[in-house]
Amino acid sequence: GKLILFDLGSSEFGKNVDIDTTSTRWFYEYYKRLDLNFDRIIAFEARVLNATVAWEQLPEDVFPVYTLINTGCTVTGKFNPWFTLQKIAKPEDHVIVKLDIDTFDVERALVDQIANDSAIHSLIDELFFEHHVLVDEMRAFWRPPPDPLSQSYILFTKLRQLGIRMHGWP
Repeated sequence: GKLILFDLGSSEFGKNVDIDTTSTRWFYEYYKRLDLNFDRIIAFEARVLNATVAWEQLPEDVFPVYTLINTGCTVTGKFNPWFTLQKIAKPEDHVIVKLDIDTFDVERALVDQIANDSAIHSLIDELFFEHHVLVDEMRAFWRPPPDPLSQSYILFTKLRQLGIRMHGWP
């Protein structure tokens, strides 16, 4: 099967590997150290990127497999990432999803779609998710009020029971 990354909330690919590296670059470098190369990278980013800069940052081995969708994820329609997932992924592929779009209601709806639709969750092997939970340190930044921490345990357990390796992000 193929190794496929869906980076939802990707930002730019980035030039440097350091503490501030972007998520797509982080996944690329991490898997490269394991001698694994992505066959496909789908990157969604709502913030308008400079196309020239975005494409120039890509290493040569990433360029032919990289698709930048420079618009926000939606819950329905063609900008719902699961629409593309179901068109390109097969059960034998290893699909990694990173979900951190900083739009709480859309993030939750997308995760609920994974949890409740076997056509989606059967294609996802790993999910890295920044679940917005109620902690004092983030109270000022996460609006609307996030879920209680206990909801993370419930959600991550459910998705793990469906066969998805769940990871917090970042």
